[in-house]
Amino acid sequence: MINDYKKHDLYGKTLIQKIELIPPFKFDFPVTQQACFLYVKAGEADYQIDDEQINVAANYSLLLNCINSGKQIRSSKSNSNCEIVIVTFYPEILKKNIR
Repeated sequence: MINDYKKHDLYGKTLIQKIELIPPFKFDFPVTQQACFLYVKAGEADYQIDDEQINVAANYSLLLNCINSGKQIRSSKSNSNCEIVIVTFYPEILKKNIR
């Protein structure tokens, strides 16, 4: 279950998402046409893609290609909440000259 959700936009696109989840949870990972960075700030989560599962502990991260669907973050461990930060990389934003 989602306990808290915050997002920060840049140029009309969601750049950073912070999600606090209460176990047990299943969270379908957002599908985008970009690369994204997933950081587990607290707790731990299992990143599921198709038949493969990767455990991501606190203070660890994944750099992902977010184009494909079927990706999911989940946890059945009920000992602590999981806090996740997702940063999405948009090519058009990365190419902008910010002054």
